[in-house]
Amino acid sequence: MDPTQQPIQPAPVDTQSTKICPVCQYVVEDSWYFCPNCSKKLKMKPLPTTVWRQIGVYLLSVCLPPLGLFPAFNYLRQHSWKARIVGLMCILFTILSIVLTTWYAMNLMQQINTEMKSQLAPLQQLELQ
Repeated sequence: MDPTQQPIQPAPVDTQSTKICPVCQYVVEDSWYFCPNCSKKLKMKPLPTTVWRQIGVYLLSVCLPPLGLFPAFNYLRQHSWKARIVGLMCILFTILSIVLTTWYAMNLMQQINTEMKSQLAPLQQLELQ
């Protein structure tokens, strides 16, 4: 190496928009979701809040009530207020669907019970004679 040449200095690191990967100590941008060096997840990727995505999540909450809680909690963990509203709506639709399904099932069972009693009543009277 020629003594007149100066060593190459690393580029200055802007500490406002960068941070260090906790696994490999690689300098990463604050906006990155994964470390490009070791593939460590640095932060959660925001969930989409498009209209079609919301319709799909709401349909899941209404049609398959307990399964609607999984995306609801994922949306509630987001930092965006819009995503949190989607999560709260999923929980609301899930609870509403469970209540309506339970009410409908209880009414259906009561109707079946009433019908069975009315059909068995003549048979019980024949048995008593």
